[in-house]
Amino acid sequence: MFDMVITLTDEQHKRAEARAAQLGYSDSRAYLLAVVEDVLEDEEFIDVIAGIREGLEDIRAGRVYPAGDLDALLDSGKFDS
Repeated sequence: MFDMVITLTDEQHKRAEARAAQLGYSDSRAYLLAVVEDVLEDEEFIDVIAGIREGLEDIRAGRVYPAGDLDALLDSGKFDS
């Protein structure tokens, strides 16, 4: 077993406690352990910066979809299985 210490600010601790309670964990420690486990199980690496760059390229190239139109498209049921 390996022990690790995580230092949280008061605000981070309050947020962790609130999220733990919201999700039904007994305390923030149990919640944070579950978060760590979830991260360790995730085998897919997500490059956030690459995603942002791709989004900016889409904007520059005019390949954008207005949010209101997207909401209507999603509500249309076209993507329901």
